[in-house]
Amino acid sequence: MLLAHASLAIFDAADAAGIGLVIIAPQADPTNGYDLPPFGDNVAPIIRYVNQAALMLCGHNEEDLLGASILQFIPTEFWPVIEEHWNAFREERLTRTQIELAIRHRAGYCIPVSIGLSPTELLGERVAVVFLQNITERKQAEEALLAAKEEAEALARAKSVILSNFTHELRTPLHSILGFSSLLAESVPEGDLQDFAWSIHASGKRLLSTLTSVMELAALESRPSDLALYPVIFSEVVTDCVETFRSRIRERGLSLRLNLEKRDQVVLLDLARFEKAFDRVMTNAIKFTHIGAITVDISEEVRPRPYGLPSEDLAILKIIDSGIGMAPEFVERAFDKFKQESYGPGRGYEGIGIGLPLARGYARQMSGDVTLTSMLGVGTQVKIQFPIVSRANPMAK
Repeated sequence: MLLAHASLAIFDAADAAGIGLVIIAPQADPTNGYDLPPFGDNVAPIIRYVNQAALMLCGHNEEDLLGASILQFIPTEFWPVIEEHWNAFREERLTRTQIELAIRHRAGYCIPVSIGLSPTELLGERVAVVFLQNITERKQAEEALLAAKEEAEALARAKSVILSNFTHELRTPLHSILGFSSLLAESVPEGDLQDFAWSIHASGKRLLSTLTSVMELAALESRPSDLALYPVIFSEVVTDCVETFRSRIRERGLSLRLNLEKRDQVVLLDLARFEKAFDRVMTNAIKFTHIGAITVDISEEVRPRPYGLPSEDLAILKIIDSGIGMAPEFVERAFDKFKQESYGPGRGYEGIGIGLPLARGYARQMSGDVTLTSMLGVGTQVKIQFPIVSRANPMAK
């Protein structure tokens, strides 16, 4: 018995919403002349009912569909999906489910559809109700987004290649300039000529530093796969990094304060990347501080996590300076690339504004983060944090 005239509320609701509705059921008599491909010991389901929205979607009329195998209207690459769910229906394992596939239009082309599949009983017979929705526009949008993503990634790769080649072409003569200017400064007697040579050398070092920073940014944005994380005692790594800056801090006329009492925190770090992040933050602290102190502090925080997950212990490194600080409106933009509070030829500090973005980028590669607070005329506090993965035994040494 065909169900074309069944008057159930669900049919009316689907028609009113413009949603295609098809009812499929097992073939009552496998020898009744239908050419139905076998699914193991089963046969493909036949169509027992189809509403107007489904007819419009596939371009067929009711006579084409009723009693026909659904496989006649589905591309062969999706047959395994139909087989899997139909076998589940026959074995009474099928629950309400959602799948995506394509149906073949009467004109010969395929239409992507989202299918809601649900078993039910209708007029005393177990059937499967199929809701069809055309997802062509969504698929087109997804393809457009994927194409845009691939194009953006290609542009990023091209930018990295260009920057690499450009930097190489500049670095080669720069090394010659640095070498010969240093040799010249050491070869001539004190005076204007020597001052000129050292000025050339200092300018070359500044340009080389800028090129190195740009190359680091390009490498960071290219999402390198060579991250090498190892468990380390956080306080020991920080102590080693601080020592490399001690003389620079002293030359600047600043004092250095250390509070490294937390000595048992073990974190996962790529040491090369951490050292670069630390270097960026500490260099800024020294550059923008004219009087006072640089404070390096290691502490600990507990971060709650959602969905009932246990809280997470964080190792916190704070680098605090008593420098010029930042205006409140700039603090929010401090991690934007190439942003600086002072700009133009009259600015008082050198740099191109990628130190903090680089530091944050390196930290986030290692599941950490970098944040800051600052007050104009008072100073800046930069916080670098990483999850604690274990505790070191202080008696082990």
